[in-house]
Amino acid sequence: MTSRGESQEKEPDEMERRWMERKKGAFTIALTVAALDILVIALGTIIDAVPPALSIGCVGVITFIGVLSLSNYLSRDPGLSKKEMRKAIAASFSLVYLVLLAESVFGKSPAAQSDLMETVVGHFTWIVGIVIIFYFASRSVEEYFKRNKQEGEPKE
Repeated sequence: MTSRGESQEKEPDEMERRWMERKKGAFTIALTVAALDILVIALGTIIDAVPPALSIGCVGVITFIGVLSLSNYLSRDPGLSKKEMRKAIAASFSLVYLVLLAESVFGKSPAAQSDLMETVVGHFTWIVGIVIIFYFASRSVEEYFKRNKQEGEPKE
Protein backbone atom coordinates (compact mmCIF):
# COMPACT_ATOMS: atom_id res chain seq x y z
CA MET A 1 0.00 0.00 0.00
CA THR A 2 1.43 3.38 -0.97
CA SER A 3 1.04 6.53 0.99
CA ARG A 4 -0.38 9.71 -0.44
CA GLY A 5 3.11 11.31 -0.69
CA GLU A 6 4.48 8.45 -2.81
CA SER A 7 1.61 8.62 -5.32
CA GLN A 8 2.16 12.35 -5.73
CA GLU A 9 5.85 11.73 -6.46
CA LYS A 10 5.05 9.17 -9.18
CA GLU A 11 2.51 11.39 -10.86
CA PRO A 12 4.99 14.09 -12.00
CA ASP A 13 7.35 11.39 -13.26
CA GLU A 14 4.55 9.92 -15.37
CA MET A 15 3.65 13.36 -16.71
CA GLU A 16 7.30 14.07 -17.47
CA ARG A 17 7.63 10.75 -19.31
CA ARG A 18 4.55 11.51 -21.40
CA TRP A 19 5.84 14.98 -22.19
CA MET A 20 9.19 13.55 -23.28
CA GLU A 21 7.34 11.18 -25.63
CA ARG A 22 5.33 14.09 -26.99
CA LYS A 23 8.50 16.13 -27.54
CA LYS A 24 10.06 13.24 -29.48
CA GLY A 25 6.96 12.97 -31.66
CA ALA A 26 6.84 16.72 -32.19
CA PHE A 27 10.53 16.75 -33.13
CA THR A 28 9.89 13.97 -35.65
CA ILE A 29 7.00 15.92 -37.23
CA ALA A 30 9.04 19.14 -37.37
CA LEU A 31 12.04 17.36 -38.85
CA THR A 32 9.86 15.70 -41.50
CA VAL A 33 8.27 19.02 -42.48
CA ALA A 34 11.66 20.73 -42.68
CA ALA A 35 13.12 17.89 -44.77
CA LEU A 36 10.17 17.94 -47.18
CA ASP A 37 10.40 21.72 -47.53
CA ILE A 38 14.12 21.57 -48.25
CA LEU A 39 13.59 18.75 -50.76
CA VAL A 40 10.88 20.67 -52.61
CA ILE A 41 12.97 23.85 -52.68
CA ALA A 42 15.96 21.88 -53.99
CA LEU A 43 13.83 20.24 -56.69
CA GLY A 44 12.59 23.63 -57.84
CA THR A 45 15.75 25.71 -57.65
CA ILE A 46 18.92 23.63 -57.62
CA ILE A 47 17.96 20.52 -59.59
CA ASP A 48 15.34 22.23 -61.82
CA ALA A 49 13.15 19.11 -61.79
CA VAL A 50 9.97 21.15 -61.24
CA PRO A 51 9.15 24.79 -61.96
CA PRO A 52 10.16 27.13 -59.12
CA ALA A 53 6.59 28.41 -58.82
CA LEU A 54 5.35 24.89 -58.14
CA SER A 55 8.03 24.27 -55.55
CA ILE A 56 7.21 27.53 -53.74
CA GLY A 57 3.52 26.58 -53.70
CA CYS A 58 4.38 23.13 -52.38
CA VAL A 59 6.40 24.72 -49.58
CA GLY A 60 3.26 26.58 -48.52
CA VAL A 61 1.09 23.47 -48.55
CA ILE A 62 3.66 21.28 -46.76
CA THR A 63 4.28 23.93 -44.11
CA PHE A 64 0.57 24.54 -43.57
CA ILE A 65 -0.22 20.85 -43.10
CA GLY A 66 2.92 20.29 -41.04
CA VAL A 67 2.38 23.18 -38.62
CA LEU A 68 -1.30 22.32 -38.32
CA SER A 69 -0.52 18.71 -37.43
CA LEU A 70 2.33 19.72 -35.13
CA SER A 71 0.29 22.24 -33.15
CA ASN A 72 -2.63 19.81 -32.99
CA TYR A 73 -0.29 17.06 -31.78
CA LEU A 74 1.08 19.27 -29.03
CA SER A 75 -2.32 20.52 -27.87
CA ARG A 76 -4.34 18.53 -25.40
CA ASP A 77 -7.49 18.75 -27.50
CA PRO A 78 -7.78 16.23 -30.38
CA GLY A 79 -10.00 18.58 -32.40
CA LEU A 80 -8.70 21.50 -34.43
CA SER A 81 -9.05 24.94 -32.90
CA LYS A 82 -8.85 28.46 -34.26
CA LYS A 83 -5.45 28.95 -32.63
CA GLU A 84 -3.94 26.02 -34.50
CA MET A 85 -5.36 27.21 -37.80
CA ARG A 86 -4.00 30.73 -37.24
CA LYS A 87 -0.55 29.33 -36.46
CA ALA A 88 -0.55 27.22 -39.61
CA ILE A 89 -1.69 30.07 -41.86
CA ALA A 90 0.83 32.53 -40.42
CA ALA A 91 3.70 30.02 -40.62
CA SER A 92 2.95 28.96 -44.19
CA PHE A 93 2.58 32.53 -45.47
CA SER A 94 5.78 33.58 -43.70
CA LEU A 95 7.84 30.68 -45.05
CA VAL A 96 6.48 31.07 -48.60
CA TYR A 97 7.37 34.76 -48.39
CA LEU A 98 10.92 34.01 -47.29
CA VAL A 99 11.38 31.42 -50.06
CA LEU A 100 9.90 33.78 -52.65
CA LEU A 101 12.14 36.59 -51.45
CA ALA A 102 15.23 34.36 -51.61
CA GLU A 103 14.29 33.20 -55.10
CA SER A 104 13.84 36.77 -56.30
CA VAL A 105 17.15 37.94 -54.83
CA PHE A 106 19.37 34.91 -55.44
CA GLY A 107 17.52 33.14 -58.27
CA LYS A 108 19.53 32.35 -61.38
CA SER A 109 16.64 32.42 -63.85
CA PRO A 110 15.84 35.59 -65.82
CA ALA A 111 12.31 35.50 -64.40
CA ALA A 112 13.73 35.99 -60.90
CA GLN A 113 15.18 39.35 -61.95
CA SER A 114 12.14 40.61 -63.85
CA ASP A 115 9.78 43.49 -63.07
CA LEU A 116 6.96 40.99 -62.61
CA MET A 117 8.85 39.25 -59.80
CA GLU A 118 9.50 42.60 -58.16
CA THR A 119 5.77 43.40 -58.30
CA VAL A 120 4.79 39.97 -56.97
CA VAL A 121 7.21 40.24 -54.06
CA GLY A 122 6.03 43.76 -53.29
CA HIS A 123 2.37 42.74 -53.17
CA PHE A 124 3.10 39.53 -51.29
CA THR A 125 4.94 41.62 -48.69
CA TRP A 126 1.71 43.47 -48.01
CA ILE A 127 -0.28 40.22 -47.83
CA VAL A 128 2.15 38.66 -45.36
CA GLY A 129 2.09 41.84 -43.29
CA ILE A 130 -1.70 41.72 -43.13
CA VAL A 131 -1.68 38.02 -42.19
CA ILE A 132 0.83 38.62 -39.38
CA ILE A 133 -1.09 41.66 -38.10
CA PHE A 134 -4.36 39.71 -38.04
CA TYR A 135 -2.61 36.78 -36.33
CA PHE A 136 -1.47 38.91 -33.40
CA ALA A 137 -4.57 41.12 -33.36
CA SER A 138 -6.95 38.17 -33.25
CA ARG A 139 -5.02 36.63 -30.37
CA SER A 140 -5.21 39.93 -28.47
CA VAL A 141 -8.93 40.34 -29.12
CA GLU A 142 -9.56 36.74 -28.09
CA GLU A 143 -7.67 37.23 -24.82
CA TYR A 144 -9.51 40.51 -24.20
CA PHE A 145 -12.93 38.90 -24.56
CA LYS A 146 -11.89 35.88 -22.51
CA ARG A 147 -10.70 38.14 -19.69
CA ASN A 148 -13.87 40.28 -19.80
CA LYS A 149 -16.05 37.18 -19.77
CA GLN A 150 -14.27 35.85 -16.68
CA GLU A 151 -14.54 39.21 -14.90
CA GLY A 152 -18.25 39.51 -15.75
CA GLU A 153 -19.21 36.13 -14.24
CA PRO A 154 -21.08 36.39 -10.94
CA LYS A 155 -19.09 35.40 -7.90
CA GLU A 156 -20.51 32.79 -5.59
